[in-house]
Amino acid sequence: MVNIGSLRHRAGDVIGEHSVHFAGEDEILTLTHRATNRQLFAKGAVFALSWLEGQRPGLYTMRDALFGLAGEPI
Repeated sequence: MVNIGSLRHRAGDVIGEHSVHFAGEDEILTLTHRATNRQLFAKGAVFALSWLEGQRPGLYTMRDALFGLAGEPI
């Protein structure tokens, strides 16, 4: 059996840190993403707005902007 957990926190110069933990019997695998500059998020927002500009009116997610409406990377 594998347990999956997640953790998020902010401290010091860390803007955002996200970890995912995969825990099995006698072991834990942890993947962590740490952002130390808000410009990273601004670039993502500008990318999403550029993609959104060419779309028809509707409800979209960041997944749509990153992978297109067909679910494949653009």
